[in-house]
Amino acid sequence: MKWPAALVAVVAAAHSGCGNKSKLDVDRGRDVDALWELAPDGTRLAVVASPKAVRLAFQAVDAIRELTEQPDLQPVKPQIDMVAQGLFGSATAKPEDAGFTRDRGFAMFATKDGVIGIMPIADRDKFMQSKHGKRGSGADAEDTLEENICKELRGHYICATTREMLERLGKGSLAGKLDAGERGDVELFMADATLLGDTKGDLALAAKLEPGTIDLYGRWKGTPSGFLAQLVGVAAPHAPIAGASGFVALNVAPLFASAPAIPIAGGVTYDALARSLQGPVSAVIPAGTVDIQVHAPLADPGPATQIIEHCPELGSFFQIAEKQTPGACRIVLQGTNAVELDAWVENNELRLGAKKGAVPAGKPGAVTAIGKELATGDWTAALWGRGTMLNLANIAPASEQVQAEVAVGIHAIALVNELGAAIKVESTGVKLRAYLRTAWTNPPEVVSKISAISGNDIVTGKATEPAAAIASSAPGSPFAADFAAGQGGLMIPAAAIGLASAVIIPAVINAIAPAPAE
Repeated sequence: MKWPAALVAVVAAAHSGCGNKSKLDVDRGRDVDALWELAPDGTRLAVVASPKAVRLAFQAVDAIRELTEQPDLQPVKPQIDMVAQGLFGSATAKPEDAGFTRDRGFAMFATKDGVIGIMPIADRDKFMQSKHGKRGSGADAEDTLEENICKELRGHYICATTREMLERLGKGSLAGKLDAGERGDVELFMADATLLGDTKGDLALAAKLEPGTIDLYGRWKGTPSGFLAQLVGVAAPHAPIAGASGFVALNVAPLFASAPAIPIAGGVTYDALARSLQGPVSAVIPAGTVDIQVHAPLADPGPATQIIEHCPELGSFFQIAEKQTPGACRIVLQGTNAVELDAWVENNELRLGAKKGAVPAGKPGAVTAIGKELATGDWTAALWGRGTMLNLANIAPASEQVQAEVAVGIHAIALVNELGAAIKVESTGVKLRAYLRTAWTNPPEVVSKISAISGNDIVTGKATEPAAAIASSAPGSPFAADFAAGQGGLMIPAAAIGLASAVIIPAVINAIAPAPAE
């Protein structure tokens, strides 16, 4: 994913949720079911968005445009302008200028024979003009958009690839038939989807949206195959989250089942170390610190002990710290900012932490409702973290500024304040859970101040003092709690965002729309 795309994704998420299973969920179900009712027979892929979701999406467009006025985000403005021109006919046009309305929903239904789109259009003349289409004469006339046919039907403005597709409208209603675990403001259905294997199954996703948050539920119904089959019944440990700002919990046994015999240190190979692990691994970050406390129970402490005793040999994998801790191997994780960690063996566990010894107590009150849900639930793997990248306390800042494109990415990711995800693999399918919270959950004046802090100010440590002042001026805001939690809790989600950008998101896009064969 290019950083302009990452910026769009973050801000779009900002204006997209959490909610109680009550009238809110009933309303969500009602709004999207009104659109699912229109599904044609043979629907293979579909997405529906309620009027609320459309309204939030257009707010996201406004926010992205405003955000790109920041000096360090100017490099992505041309790309954003191109997107706006494609959507609305002009780089400066508003949705309403292109005939769109914020009071109607959107839906797209794809079959093997064609596609139907339910468009949030209030002014057909403006829409056709912005898209360079041909407006039909009369209210009931057909409009032409390239090779697509558009017209008013059943109270909606509908476009289809063929006239025959219009005749199939509503003949395959999916209202009330999706099973994502919850109802959402945006819902997706994909028939015969594969998930890390060859077996096909139906995928359902539902996202609850509120300004600043996305609360995602999903289920894939099928028989896991390939690597996924190895995870059936595998349980992650319940991470101890008291005083934590982030955690990850998983069982690494399936991941290391085919570990190669690559030398590590002290004559120990990768496969030997893998066999010495019991499997369950947890990493917890105490709130207010950048101390990643990793616990990996050992069936045999010998291989790990041997590696620690031959610490200098790890130099081919990690930077070795100049000052070593007795009985441990101190390494340096060098990213944008450097973090030093001790690795040692204690009580039949391989441990990693900022300093060898007891786990430090974190600041109380950092664990949110979603953090508790993911930490205490029964999952195959789970992660969660909250905080802000604007607090570089206890982190060595970069001595030099980064390249403009890198600064854009850091600025965009710094707008994320909480991220959680979990997966449970069962013999009958997969349960998915994800949550994203951004800076836009804060009051507008706080958002304005946060978004004005540049990516280079973040990496060089210049952001910490003004961010502390922002938190102090709005003590009851989510940002104040995020600043108190520090940056540490976001280390795990940041790694997850990087993985998603490089691997997961492209894989999903390719699954939905495979690249044409050359």
